[in-house]
Amino acid sequence: MVDPRDVQWMILWIVASAVGLFQPGYIQPDEFFQNPEITAGDIFNVTHFRAWEWEPRNALRSIAVPFLTTGIPFLITRAFSSSFGFSLSPTTLLIIPRIVFCLLIPFLGEILHGLREAVQSTQETNQSTAEMEKQARSQSINQLIDRRQQRLTGHSTQRFRVMTELDWVFRTSYLTVVFLSRSFSNSLEVTLFAVLMYLVVRKAAGNRFSAEHAALLVGLISALGIFNRPTFLAFGLVPWIWFLRYSKVKNVARCAGSGLLSCMVLAFVDSLYYGRPVITPLEFIRYNIDPSNNASHGLHPRYFHLFVSMPQLFGPLCLILLHPAGVATIRRQKFLLGSFLVPLALISLIPHQEPRFLLALLVPVFLLTSELTWKRETLRWLWLLFNVMATLFFGVFHQGGVTRSLSTVATLLKSNAQGDVFYYKTYIPPTYPLLLPREQAHRVVDLGLEKIGLLELPAKIRLSGGKDSYLITPATVPIEGLFLRQNMTEELNHRICPHWSFEAPPDYAALWREPSQLCLNVWKLRSTLKA
Repeated sequence: MVDPRDVQWMILWIVASAVGLFQPGYIQPDEFFQNPEITAGDIFNVTHFRAWEWEPRNALRSIAVPFLTTGIPFLITRAFSSSFGFSLSPTTLLIIPRIVFCLLIPFLGEILHGLREAVQSTQETNQSTAEMEKQARSQSINQLIDRRQQRLTGHSTQRFRVMTELDWVFRTSYLTVVFLSRSFSNSLEVTLFAVLMYLVVRKAAGNRFSAEHAALLVGLISALGIFNRPTFLAFGLVPWIWFLRYSKVKNVARCAGSGLLSCMVLAFVDSLYYGRPVITPLEFIRYNIDPSNNASHGLHPRYFHLFVSMPQLFGPLCLILLHPAGVATIRRQKFLLGSFLVPLALISLIPHQEPRFLLALLVPVFLLTSELTWKRETLRWLWLLFNVMATLFFGVFHQGGVTRSLSTVATLLKSNAQGDVFYYKTYIPPTYPLLLPREQAHRVVDLGLEKIGLLELPAKIRLSGGKDSYLITPATVPIEGLFLRQNMTEELNHRICPHWSFEAPPDYAALWREPSQLCLNVWKLRSTLKA
């Protein structure tokens, strides 16, 4: 007989994986341009957009971590494609990085579960001796029943552990389904932060896990975290202090040696890649401590993360952090509380702020609030409603036509050998899935990088050799008749829905009458002049 708990696990992971792999939403350009756009461009030797931070003269990003996460899968894909002679579609190349990051999600779930148990084992309990003995007897009886069932049937009744409140909150969060399935450096930072906390707390709890091995792993994880994102220095501060508190001097030395050696290897790899000696985290910090550099990316008040980022990321969980019952429970969990408050305070000091910079805080926040949230029906339904809406917005609607347009663009470029494609009022499209030769880099143009008005748009469009070109823009941008001055006509070639854009938002009052506003239009531009 199938255990219902097994079905719960399977259904939850199948649904979460399907949503994570195939959602069309485009959250932010860094999900491509800090990882797969760079690795795929180098490995397949194709046209790609290389952001300024990847230029050798700047060298703000480490290539080592992107290569480990998407570079190796792309190398394997290229080898299979060459060996078996199959072509790679844009969809395949977009999904490969997501497969890698989706595989990290169940691993992170188990780390969170282990971290929860380790934290609980370090806390003082107020249970009486009788209650503790009763609980121990109950656990022993359950174990005897399980062993008897296993002898009779050959199968254990506990093939999967019981789903906890933490499991449900983690698996129903849009951060898990949407953000963690994307190739953000922030997504990997979450996993590295959770592993670091897990290693430190298991050691503090007196677990049998080898203290020597834990020290070596703490050093390695710390180095990877810092080279992945130097903001890991803020997230790792409390776990590192905890590690120093509960470790012997020789294990601290092991940790320092492991971390230093790992940093040297990572710096060596980056130096080979950029063609000069470089330590990328130092370059990153040097750039970001310059106020003028931060100003070019946008400045935010120090309270932005507290009053904007936290509610956007965690929604109803913030109510638990403020509720008296929640505060009373949370105050007793010093390690988790410190791992939440210290990074929040330190990262809030950075002038340029985005909500995803706090993504790694989901580790302590979920551990602190999940039980109280899931056990209260009102909060549970608020949590589910919040995450359904956020998943639909970020995972489906937000810039949802851009990545799906790449399959159309690939077909158009092949059928029109000289025509070009222009994107306007959208996020910059990743170009690596098109596998365009480097000499054809001019064929996909992002006009969003240039702050040009609608009336200036026709002058930016060119028709190469009299061939048709294509303009991809939100349906809310009025194109009809705009190109007559340039002796061009426009024809709606294709429409991709849904697509919602801050750059060209819909008229909400008329949206119910014109739902086509939530689409991305592909216009064919043709010259009216006879050849």
